[in-house]
Amino acid sequence: MNTDKNVELFAGDDDTVTSTQPWPVLVVDDEADVFTVTQMAIGDLIYEGRPVALTQASNTAEAKQALAKQQFAVALFDVVMDTDDAGLQLVKHLRDTLSEPQTRIIIRTGQPGTAPEWRTVADYDINGYEDKATATAQRLRTAVLTALRGFDQLQRLEQSRAEIARQNNGLRSLVETLHALTTEPADANRAEIVMHKLRELVDSPTEYGAVLVERRTVNAGADSLDLVTATDGTLQKAAELGIDALDAAVGAKIAHSMQTRSSDFAHDSTCVFAPSVRNEPSVFYVAHPAGTRANAELLKLFCQSAADVTEAADLNQRVLSAQSEMVLILSEAVEARSLETGNHVRRVGAYSRVLAKTLGLPNEVGEMLEVATPLHDIGKVSIPDEVLKKPGGLSHDEWVVMKTHAEIGHALLHEHEHPVMRAAAIVAAEHHEKWDGTGYPNKLSGDQIHIYGRITAVADVFDAISSDRVYKKAWPLDKCKEHIVSLSGKQFDPAVVKAFEACYDDLLQIRQELAD
Repeated sequence: MNTDKNVELFAGDDDTVTSTQPWPVLVVDDEADVFTVTQMAIGDLIYEGRPVALTQASNTAEAKQALAKQQFAVALFDVVMDTDDAGLQLVKHLRDTLSEPQTRIIIRTGQPGTAPEWRTVADYDINGYEDKATATAQRLRTAVLTALRGFDQLQRLEQSRAEIARQNNGLRSLVETLHALTTEPADANRAEIVMHKLRELVDSPTEYGAVLVERRTVNAGADSLDLVTATDGTLQKAAELGIDALDAAVGAKIAHSMQTRSSDFAHDSTCVFAPSVRNEPSVFYVAHPAGTRANAELLKLFCQSAADVTEAADLNQRVLSAQSEMVLILSEAVEARSLETGNHVRRVGAYSRVLAKTLGLPNEVGEMLEVATPLHDIGKVSIPDEVLKKPGGLSHDEWVVMKTHAEIGHALLHEHEHPVMRAAAIVAAEHHEKWDGTGYPNKLSGDQIHIYGRITAVADVFDAISSDRVYKKAWPLDKCKEHIVSLSGKQFDPAVVKAFEACYDDLLQIRQELAD
């Protein structure tokens, strides 16, 4: 029966409209002579280059068995057989029980007064009514030909709908993939995300395999082909051992696509060439069931778009990494001037990222804080050496000068539009504010303090008291933890302190990895 099939990017050749198979026609009548006459009338009928093939059923049971086995283009039902309305019951069985909307139905009767009511004709999509007593071969041929044409049009409409569904499925997967590639964290394997989506599109796990190969410059004038990732299935060995394990024919197709900078669509495989602004182009090789046809343009769009977004994300990550390094260099220079160690700012950044994650903030917030928080003391560049490097305690006036570093840091950073700089401006201004409102520079309290400032406050103090300085020794770790917890609701946000306790072991691991 006609049911929705899984929508795939690859459709078998037998899904196409063109066919040489005969049109199946079911003749249901309890009079054997009627089948013989019908065979004589339409047996040589040809429509769209295809003949008809008649199947005989002499009662309701035989008809139901035949209908259950295959889809018929046309069904001719005698009304009166086992019962006075046997033909009409077969119509209901076909439409309701078997849910078959495409088969064209012609009702036939030799008894006056047994014609179906108009409501039945309309409700059950009956396409014709023939009175055996007045029927002619020409009328029957015309009725069956009209029914075949209707069935053919419905088939074409269904195939068009399936093709549209395939297109929509492919476009939806494309959009989903591009979204995933742009929202995944920096350490995500974007190539595997693309391959996973390709598997969903092909939907043929037993005969599907795909590899992604990139051409990379080893040195001046020399390139190499590297297998970035491979799926399982038919290319399992390559997934485990790399490009040298590829079948020679597969490797040749990939090399040819790379050399000619072109895509190739064969009966059992597809190579899509994806150019690169870094001159490191890619080739997606997809093996699919033999005899299938790929939606070439959609597959090409999918692979090339995925390659473009992946490359853009990689370039963006390189820019962000360079920016992060510049921020750390600047932050370390500030800390060196104030006789702090460079790893102090790295630890504060890493602590802030972990605290943000523990608080349930999005990954991108934690990643941004890791870059931004090292600039928390950037304002100290304007503090005179006699204050900044004074070995003893500060006088009242000196302390007033020292506290200005928060406002100076904010002033240096807040006009920049980059999200990292804007976050750093907030951190610089508010990391000395206290939950109870006794901090500086603006005596903010509670939620008036931005979450960035509240997180950095805990990270900064924890690192300060747990590390050696020229003017003091590091506190024991258990005392450091007790100190942070004791200031919950006073200096620190209770929620951040709770997060601090929850991820304490992770913070200690960072402290060990970034030790001075």
